[in-house]
Amino acid sequence: MGSETTLSRVVNEVSCSLIKFAEDKGWKKSDYWIYYDINTDWDYVTFVFVSSHFDDTGERDNYKQVWSYLLDEFSENPEILRPVTLVAWGKGQVDRGGLHGIPSGFSEFWTVSPAAPIQAP
Repeated sequence: MGSETTLSRVVNEVSCSLIKFAEDKGWKKSDYWIYYDINTDWDYVTFVFVSSHFDDTGERDNYKQVWSYLLDEFSENPEILRPVTLVAWGKGQVDRGGLHGIPSGFSEFWTVSPAAPIQAP
């Protein structure tokens, strides 16, 4: 994969699927956040998917639920998920910080534009 343009496309497509996941669950936009970091040196994108709905379940269960959804969404094009690293954390965990704080350098998908996909440079 490798280029920033390709990894930006991954951010867009996976983020849109995470939004669809939340919408399928009936979540409001104020119930979840999508953070990402593109690492062109190692050709991967890390996503931190945060939701207040994850506060009552285990981190592993959250991850499995979201990852299964993504596998189904990209079953026709599983290669899109090859460079993806995902964590699914509760809002309470993130608010407490520490190991579950959003790392510096991560961008929030909404800050790009909630209505329009990100554009590759």
